[in-house]
Amino acid sequence: MKQKFNTALLKRTFGLVLAFIALITMLNPVTAQAKNITLKTHDGVIRVANVKKIAKKIKLKKKYTVTIYKLGSKHYGYVKFTAPKTKRYNITLSNLDTDNGDSTFGHIMLQTRATQKRRRKYLTYRDMWARGIKTNAPKFGSIGVNNSQYPLVTTATIKLKKNQTAYLYFEFVPYYWGGSQQYVTFNLIVK
Repeated sequence: MKQKFNTALLKRTFGLVLAFIALITMLNPVTAQAKNITLKTHDGVIRVANVKKIAKKIKLKKKYTVTIYKLGSKHYGYVKFTAPKTKRYNITLSNLDTDNGDSTFGHIMLQTRATQKRRRKYLTYRDMWARGIKTNAPKFGSIGVNNSQYPLVTTATIKLKKNQTAYLYFEFVPYYWGGSQQYVTFNLIVK
């Protein structure tokens, strides 16, 4: 009789411990920390040699918090990644914010190396699919912007060939003319 009691007590205790662990996990989930990267602002020249120098290389399926400092009245920057296989890739942007809380908006563009031999030193713009339409510049905005036109979260889909390098170009401007923000930040993940 005593043996059965100890087994039942052990099972109950073990069940309570598992329930407690599950409760703690649900209340405080383990989340992967986003890696912080700061992009160098560029002067708008889209030669491959220039962009290769300033584009930050990112890894697929890793979350990044990107910071871009202002040049003139805009924030520009590049990241790049190489496709490990031929497939469609999803680029997701979220949580756009500024250093002073002002509203901002902008877009992302995809550039790849030109296929024509005489233009190989330049990058060309490629279309992406975002929000059900084909576009060369999916839009993205912060809180306080017309979010039907500039959504808070944007996911764009692109098709790349194996070993093709994609250059993602970001450009943001203040929502209110003369905005005083010095930098913008946003989350980026490519899957």
